[in-house]
Amino acid sequence: MTHYFLALRFNKKTHDRIHQVSQYVKEIIIEDSYKRWVDYVDYHLTLHFFGPLEDKEAVMNIMKRLAIPPLSLTFSHINGFGQSGGYRVLYLEPKETDVLRNLYESIQEELSLKGFPTAQRPFRPHVTLAKKCQTPWNKENVLSRINRTLMATSFPIDVRPISVALYKIEPNKIPTYRVVYDIPIR
Repeated sequence: MTHYFLALRFNKKTHDRIHQVSQYVKEIIIEDSYKRWVDYVDYHLTLHFFGPLEDKEAVMNIMKRLAIPPLSLTFSHINGFGQSGGYRVLYLEPKETDVLRNLYESIQEELSLKGFPTAQRPFRPHVTLAKKCQTPWNKENVLSRINRTLMATSFPIDVRPISVALYKIEPNKIPTYRVVYDIPIR
């Protein structure tokens, strides 16, 4: 069954910067530690995960009505989800802003009004770098060293997302995430 999600899209320059960080992290942690490193073209910041989605038209109509203000994000930290051995998901974390929080909340509200299930977990904005840790690593010490080095060499990464997009997940393809519809951010 095909899954869908809403996310912020980035331009090529942002993908380049994120990929540079990802390559550095991959060298330090060792590439084989994770089953899947996100492909260069697939970087995004998820705003809502639908899972299976029958009424794409309703979502596109919600997207058309969204008031999407100009948005700036600042990434300056690598973090992760999951506790055992190594993070299940390794990600680039932005500083959360009121504009980002308000966009997320307005999407949740609009989806709820149209009968879509809303998020059950707290919003944790992030850009995934790697998934499915296979080899345990000393996350506290290594992550601290990675973040110190990146602060000196690559961070902060200031970006302006280019659009809010509805993505379709195509797990056996590259890119894995295909844009079905998007609304430019002016």
